[in-house]
Amino acid sequence: MGSIGLSGGAITLLHMATAEPSSIESMVIVSAPPYFPAEARLIMRQFSESVVSEAEMARMRKRHARAADPSALRHGSRFCR
Repeated sequence: MGSIGLSGGAITLLHMATAEPSSIESMVIVSAPPYFPAEARLIMRQFSESVVSEAEMARMRKRHARAADPSALRHGSRFCR
């Protein structure tokens, strides 16, 4: 598939292309850093789904239309079409 990623979406697309290169035929990346400094990586490692409360997860699922469909999250492919 061909995909376009902007900012955070571009970072996600880079991760998708790394994890599943055969799923990305072509891509356009806009405003995504190719590298994060050590300080930024340290901060990012401290945040994960496990530190988000169940109440906050419920709020996020309610805000996102596809949250009830786990297949929509598989490799993010539905979000890049």
